[in-house]
Amino acid sequence: MEEKFNSVLAAAFDKDLSEVNDQMSSDTIAEWDSLKQMNIIVALEEEFDIYFEEDESILLKDYRGLFNAVKSKLEKKN
Repeated sequence: MEEKFNSVLAAAFDKDLSEVNDQMSSDTIAEWDSLKQMNIIVALEEEFDIYFEEDESILLKDYRGLFNAVKSKLEKKN
């Protein structure tokens, strides 16, 4: 799951997979704006077949928060 998650973020920011880490956030990456945020959410929803509520997705602006939210949704799904 982590590798797929990292691949989504790497693609969203046009970075090498090795550059993706748990320190990534909207505070540390200039291009992580509201549009990029929605692109990430949509990509994660498609990749993992999950759904984020709008109010939930607005709050998820860092690697750890996103990762934990995806993990939680996958656990509830199974």
